[in-house]
Amino acid sequence: MGRAAQRRAASRERDAAAAALMRRYSAVREATFRLCTPLETEDYIAAAAVDDCRPAAWHLAHTTLFFETAVLGRHDPEHRPHREGMAALLGSEAAHRGVLTRPTVGEVFEYRRRTDQRIAALIESASVGLLRELAGTLEEVVGQEEAAGYISVVGQRIGDQINASYRQGLAVQRLNAQQVAQVLVDFKRRIEGDFYVIEQDDEKIVLGNRTCPFGDKVLNRPALCMMTSNVLGVIAAENLGYAKVDIQESIAQGQACCRVVVYLKPTAEAQAGWGREYFRG
Repeated sequence: MGRAAQRRAASRERDAAAAALMRRYSAVREATFRLCTPLETEDYIAAAAVDDCRPAAWHLAHTTLFFETAVLGRHDPEHRPHREGMAALLGSEAAHRGVLTRPTVGEVFEYRRRTDQRIAALIESASVGLLRELAGTLEEVVGQEEAAGYISVVGQRIGDQINASYRQGLAVQRLNAQQVAQVLVDFKRRIEGDFYVIEQDDEKIVLGNRTCPFGDKVLNRPALCMMTSNVLGVIAAENLGYAKVDIQESIAQGQACCRVVVYLKPTAEAQAGWGREYFRG
């Protein structure tokens, strides 16, 4: 693959990751608005009937403060708080009990709108490295299971695009098993991994890895391994018809290296192993 093709592949990887992250973020934010659809303006500031309840306006502002702090505060060096003292204000007893009328409902919605715009701009302009960090932040925000689902979608899209790029670069309609192994290693090395083939036969490819492309961001974040699983699985399955990816050891889990088995046939060994199966689309 020539340098121009490499740059195009890297650009498509970044664009796919950014688009998937933006869709995920937008879905989370829109869910809150759907919950508020039946409310009238007065309902947003109604005093709580019991101590465990909070006014709707407080929830809208508080979730926005969370994303402003966790995303913009961590990853945007030019970020300045939308309103000084917002955290202290929302944490006050008066705000909790719904007897505080400021910020107004209109100000809360404007706060949300501006924060969402700034996060969208951050995602749009982010480098691959920053997108990796944002993916790590997402895991902290929504938990490993939800983050794994999001990262799985990103990996699927990246796998499809990278597969198409290598096919075009090698001028073949489908890769053979030897080419699949070479592509898996080559692609991971291009994104700063250190993958290599431990062994290969007609039934499986066993890969080792000494350096994770996510760097130290992967430590204690096994959800990020779903990116590797999906990219490897999609490329193998789309060319050979079937794949099952079993990440037997990983740097994310604290091991010194990764050991990844990509099964190419649904053998008894493959069925007995852990991992995710992939099929030609």
